Amino acid sequence: MKLVLAEHIREIENALVGKTETTVEQLIRDAGFGVAQAIREHRGYVAGLKCLVLVGPGHNGEDGMIAGSHLHRWGAEVLVYEVTSPATDVGGHKLDDETIRGLLDSLGIPVIGIRSDENLAILKSLADDVDIVVDAVLGIGLSRLIASPLADILNVVRDAKLRHRSMEIVAIDLPSGLNSDTGAVDVATLPTDLTLVLGLPKLGLFSGKESDISGRCRLVEIDGISSTSSKTSPTMDLLTKSGVHRLLPKRDLDAHKGTHGKTFVIAGSEKYTGASILAVVGAQRVGSGLVCLATTPSVNSVVVSKIPEAIHQILHETDDGISVDSTLELLDLRDYNALLIGCGIGKSTDTARFVERFLCERQDLSAGWPLPSLVIDADALNILADLPDWWVSLTGDHSGPSIVTPHPGEMARLMHRSVEEVQNDRIGSAKSAAEQWGVIVVLKGSHTVVASPDGHVLVSPWAVPGLATAGTGDVLAGAIAGFLSQGLTPLDASACGVYVHGLAGYMNSTQGNAGLLASEVADALPRAIYEVNEGDLPIQW
Repeated sequence: MKLVLAEHIREIENALVGKTETTVEQLIRDAGFGVAQAIREHRGYVAGLKCLVLVGPGHNGEDGMIAGSHLHRWGAEVLVYEVTSPATDVGGHKLDDETIRGLLDSLGIPVIGIRSDENLAILKSLADDVDIVVDAVLGIGLSRLIASPLADILNVVRDAKLRHRSMEIVAIDLPSGLNSDTGAVDVATLPTDLTLVLGLPKLGLFSGKESDISGRCRLVEIDGISSTSSKTSPTMDLLTKSGVHRLLPKRDLDAHKGTHGKTFVIAGSEKYTGASILAVVGAQRVGSGLVCLATTPSVNSVVVSKIPEAIHQILHETDDGISVDSTLELLDLRDYNALLIGCGIGKSTDTARFVERFLCERQDLSAGWPLPSLVIDADALNILADLPDWWVSLTGDHSGPSIVTPHPGEMARLMHRSVEEVQNDRIGSAKSAAEQWGVIVVLKGSHTVVASPDGHVLVSPWAVPGLATAGTGDVLAGAIAGFLSQGLTPLDASACGVYVHGLAGYMNSTQGNAGLLASEVADALPRAIYEVNEGDLPIQW
């Protein structure tokens, strides 16, 4: 599903109105009805609920008034509050649609304006006695910092929410104050429980900055918009259940372990034995037919009984880590379809030399064959970050680019930037790195970003705080390698790994956002795959 910027959604709307019989009024009516219907489905009922609709001076406000009219017809007690006078222009539009105003009057829906509300006394009273507040103020119309009186109005609602936790705040398209393109959050932005996204998802909702602001997001499909894409919009897509379903490997009834790929994993050190287990199980749990763990004797003695389904290869060990001589044991990996390296291997001098020799100097090993498709994670990335132009000499299979899976700290080291710079522009950072390095970049975090060297960007819909715990990155790397071993392209393997891993975390977070274990995420991967393929779990994206 396409991710769009504000200019692109306007372009789509203008093209639809200019080239079809669709009118702006029809788009507003469709959006308003869709919003009301989504609220009714979300709550289960609306009859008897008290609903306050905050409306701004643009189309977002008009959407809100139409939604209010439907909620009123279905039995809700609706009141509309205009945050500006009709002559005021705060978002680039003027609210002058008397047809909609006439509709509200005919239904007996009270409309209160800020002009008649001295010191916001009426709003304060209303906000303390409603079940739902609909934020229909700005949408994509944010053009500058929010100032008084709008900031004061939003603060009144925010304070009321603190006093009345059961009150729900529902935003139309975007929470007012959230930048639709960058995800930047104005200090006055009103956090919402539910954001009803109109037509197509806006990039700012999935930037990784807004997760505490936008609440749960739900798409309201609008005919002519949801099925259309802007000709000039960047190649950015939101990963969805239906899209990933089309990519997942299929398993035939006569399949055997050899038909579903072989994954080779180089992982673990004395300090991080668990990383090797989690990486292996991640690959196994997404269906890789055979997984081999290559690690040192000290690690193998600990983990061998914990992953009996894997096969094991012993690497030479020094007092400092993996011996560079181990490269001679790994010259021929032609039997394997995917190679994962880095999870928990440490950054000792000897291990660093092994990684450099194995990945970047393989052409010097005259008897060495090309490596399988590569997934590079964790400490292997930290080691590469210290090597100048490491991507130039990176050795891999010629069937597609390698995959790197950094978290923000590792990404910052690879790019020689600060973590803050990376996080302030996650999509731009991943995209520019992928193009420069010629690899697939999987930038982990809230709404993980997958960027391809050709400029294509995929964004995960998942923001799961429970995944912020040790070992979940090892599971993700293993899952991506496991999908890669089954014949998916590097981009598709990354997409499937990111989506299924996020879904597994989401399904295991029903009892809260803390306490989730990486091993539980790994064990939930088969169920997540089932949900994508055949399940009925209500998943929006």
